[in-house]
Amino acid sequence: MKKYRLTKSDIGGLYRVKALRDFGEVKKGDAGGYVVGERNLSHEGNCWVYGDARVYDNARVYGNAWVYDNARVYDNTRVYDNARVYDNAWVYGNARVYGNARVSQSPIHLIMSPYHLTITDNHVGVGCEQLRKSHLAQDMKAVAKKHGVSSALVKKYRAIIKALLMDAK
Repeated sequence: MKKYRLTKSDIGGLYRVKALRDFGEVKKGDAGGYVVGERNLSHEGNCWVYGDARVYDNARVYGNAWVYDNARVYDNTRVYDNARVYDNAWVYGNARVYGNARVSQSPIHLIMSPYHLTITDNHVGVGCEQLRKSHLAQDMKAVAKKHGVSSALVKKYRAIIKALLMDAK
């Protein structure tokens, strides 16, 4: 038995879900978040997309998982079991969020050459390395030495990271 229907929305290519019956914390008639189609949100279990959250591409939400607030789940991501994706989190690629996992707040991503930067609350990712914000200078020197990165490139990245951290406050 279907638990929601798709309704038109003002967001191109996305439909808003509307509950057809009570389940979990959702009541019949509740408007949910946005999906591209029924493939994105299961009709089984108590999974739901709330508020302004969006699930699109080939992403799937099922089980008792919730996606809410302003979260984005896309590409081939799977969110299931009792997992929650919320706030301004963006989960994408081939990510799997499951069990009792909680994902909130999107990190800052800066795609640049030769390394990508990812900045979260506690860490700075440079390429595949995770650096602690509290020991950033020390960690950057160690990573640069490990990978043979020039001091000029380290200086450039430190300046960019410093500017992003100041702007994020």
